[in-house]
Amino acid sequence: MSTPTGSEPPPDDFWAKRPQPPAPSQPPAASEPGRPATPAGYPQPGGGYPTPGGPPPGWGQRMPRNGLGIAALVLGILAIPAALSGAGGVILGTVGLILGIVAINRARRGEATNRGVAVAGTVLSVIGVLLGILVTVLWAVFINKYWECLDPDNPMTRSQREACFDRVDQSG
Repeated sequence: MSTPTGSEPPPDDFWAKRPQPPAPSQPPAASEPGRPATPAGYPQPGGGYPTPGGPPPGWGQRMPRNGLGIAALVLGILAIPAALSGAGGVILGTVGLILGIVAINRARRGEATNRGVAVAGTVLSVIGVLLGILVTVLWAVFINKYWECLDPDNPMTRSQREACFDRVDQSG
């Protein structure tokens, strides 16, 4: 396929030479010392773009450390139903209480931003510890009071066991 002289090659001729855009004669000069030159066709710095050469805003600041406050809240929430087992509420509540106190101190120093979460976790942990202690004491009283009737080494019939419970209930 031939082309008339001085005209563009047809679009389906892949191997035809395409005209090249003219090369810039010299690179544009930098507007400020230490700042790279801006290529032609691109916006100049300072037009809404971040300044090159520096960190983005907020990079010099440390991120808040809120993990302990959240952990204290989770453990405080879990300590309340775990208090039904007695020791579970005491253990979870104690760990939550320690984490909550550390988290409150971090918030006081400005290292964390979730003081309210830490306080809520601490309060729930204290409630879990107290409920756990209460349940443990009640279980101990119950077992101590009814141990004679519940002793596995003392075989009793059902009617003997019921009579034992009635006798303990009347005496105490």
